[in-house]
Amino acid sequence: MGPVFGVMRLTFLECRRKRAFLVLFCVVFAFVAGSILLPATKPSDRLYLVIAWALRAIGFFGMLVTVFVTAVSIPDDIEDRRVFTLRAKPLNTLQWCGGKMLGFAAVIALFVAASGAISLAYIRLVAVVAGTDETTSRLIAARGRVAPVAMSYATSDAHGTSWGVVEGDGLDGAGLRCRLAGESRSHQFFWQFGFLFSYPVGDTLRLGYRFKAASPDNKPVTLQFRFVAPETKLEARDVAEVLGEATGSVSCRRELIDPNGATQVYVRRTDSASTLEGGPLDLWVETTDGRRVTALQFQHGGDQEPAYVVASWTPERGTLVRLHGPEGGSLTWHFRGMDRSELPGRELDIPFRLRVGGRGYAAYTDALLEVRRPGSDDVEREIRRLKYGVPGTLQVRPGLVSPDGDCDITLRRRYPNSYAEVQVGDVAFLTRPRLFEVNFIKALCLMYCQLTLVMTVTVMGSTCLSAPVSLFWGGFSWLCASMMAFLREAQSTVEATLRHAAAETAGVLPTAVHSHDPTEIPTWMLQFSQNVVDLLLRIVPDFDRFDPAPALLKGSILTWSQVGAAVELLALWAGISFVVGCLILWRREFN
Repeated sequence: MGPVFGVMRLTFLECRRKRAFLVLFCVVFAFVAGSILLPATKPSDRLYLVIAWALRAIGFFGMLVTVFVTAVSIPDDIEDRRVFTLRAKPLNTLQWCGGKMLGFAAVIALFVAASGAISLAYIRLVAVVAGTDETTSRLIAARGRVAPVAMSYATSDAHGTSWGVVEGDGLDGAGLRCRLAGESRSHQFFWQFGFLFSYPVGDTLRLGYRFKAASPDNKPVTLQFRFVAPETKLEARDVAEVLGEATGSVSCRRELIDPNGATQVYVRRTDSASTLEGGPLDLWVETTDGRRVTALQFQHGGDQEPAYVVASWTPERGTLVRLHGPEGGSLTWHFRGMDRSELPGRELDIPFRLRVGGRGYAAYTDALLEVRRPGSDDVEREIRRLKYGVPGTLQVRPGLVSPDGDCDITLRRRYPNSYAEVQVGDVAFLTRPRLFEVNFIKALCLMYCQLTLVMTVTVMGSTCLSAPVSLFWGGFSWLCASMMAFLREAQSTVEATLRHAAAETAGVLPTAVHSHDPTEIPTWMLQFSQNVVDLLLRIVPDFDRFDPAPALLKGSILTWSQVGAAVELLALWAGISFVVGCLILWRREFN
């Protein structure tokens, strides 16, 4: 290991003496200090800007240091023939390349540590000046959020009852389970499918289902299926009998798919004494090649009054529950298995952000919040005036959390003309305050992993490219990794366009629905770009997954598991870059 550390030490000293390193370090300091001149209405807002500017400055200028220092080192050694002097010593290719990478990693660590220390000291100074208002405390306290394991809703009146539970974060359709009961015809399940012309569905549209039904006399429950083509308003009906947990299928004509490739399915019970349970993934379209096409939207509630609770699900937004109508009904968040040692010892803080309103689209209403210890009568109630989308905090005593870490939080409306729209993540418990310095160190670790990953890719390219081209290669690599989130969002739009084009090619879209524009991008070009994006998303790391700014600016805790995931990704790419770089150097003529 002696030769490796020798090359590492030589590389570290060489890079540290370069003017680019010192100049960019001074620029970072000036950039962070200059953030004090940014306009802000409150000192706490200025603290927010200082944290954001510090993180962005370390990330961007750290990238410049990484690229400018690493891209020219190996090409300069080869061009100035210093490599022959080094290779005359007992030093092989693996030792030379490994020492170079370790030296560059040490330089990046020095830059991140020095810039981070200066930024942290400056942030603390601004925090002292900002005082101790709520925003400053939230940014500096670094408190974690404990999310509920599930959310349930229930409402009941003379027409019927609605009940449902959302498990997990509500993003997965499998986590939403709903039940129909009572007499109301407005209580129903609704699914909307789209882009069906992109799949081989045959001349008959066949749908499979998986439901759980029960009746007082233990007889099969008759279900009525209504199929609707949204554009043409064509309708068809079918029936099925279900008892217990059962699967089956229903069908309708292909004409029930409208020209846009969409169809809607409504499911109701014919017996008001029966119950039916289902969810977003319990109805699907069966294709002729054996695939299942799930719905783009699901709703539990109704398309007419009275339907006082409506639970809807989409893949993009997850599950949203809306409670309205007559006074009554409840929304409950269930917390289970919390670590009580992580919670504060005196008062528990429960932040919430609820979308509520009242008569005439008023953006506020009064509501009753209950915090209950499960399995007991220990409960605290508080009437709050809630504003639509405005965050708030509920403070309760620790005794409301059971020894097993269980607690239930319930929202009840006080007026029949009010409404509430909620999701699982709208309520949480806050953990004990942690040192902001520890959280900031985790953020620096994430940024160091990003910069070191760029370094390894740049070094790999510099083994076969000239210095100017290596500079471009390093900057391009960082830019690609930073744009993965944007490409992932754009991919969905391209997919929708390709599905539309496929339906037109199949002859199922009329000219009025889709007209050709001379400036329109050809389908083959969109398909080619889609394939390229798919390939990039598979092989290029997404830096947004390891961006610490969103967590720090929300006052949330960065976990060591996030740092560990970044280290794993760095180890993978460092290994690949090291092997490829050594193979290229081994094939060079000076070997």
